[in-house]
Amino acid sequence: MHPMLPPLSRRALCAVLLLAHAGACSQWRRLPGSAAENVGRPSINRARLMLRDGSELILRDATIRPDSIVGNTVETRVRRAVATGDVSYVDSRRPWTQRTAGGLAGLAVAGALTAIVVGFTVYITGGYAAQPTPTR
Repeated sequence: MHPMLPPLSRRALCAVLLLAHAGACSQWRRLPGSAAENVGRPSINRARLMLRDGSELILRDATIRPDSIVGNTVETRVRRAVATGDVSYVDSRRPWTQRTAGGLAGLAVAGALTAIVVGFTVYITGGYAAQPTPTR
């Protein structure tokens, strides 16, 4: 019986899945106060603007100025400015380290359990796949 993927491809796939999982551990956190109160704050890597009309806009490298919030839109990468008065509040995307650590610990436990089950199965079967018994 041949494996479906060569060992190197399986390792690469596991590494990609692990990195994707680790990078996904972040959450939106509201900046304290209104947009006008956050003027002069350093550039925000990713900012979600909740507008007064109920819509939202996500900007990269956003800067809050006294009259507007300026950044690049995520979808089109076009520079955009929104009047500060049109924004209800601003959320910032921040990493969630406890969730990342918990997720990685969970993956390690799942990997260890899988290794134990596979090792036990190989030990019991002697390393061979079960052969069907002939019928007469």
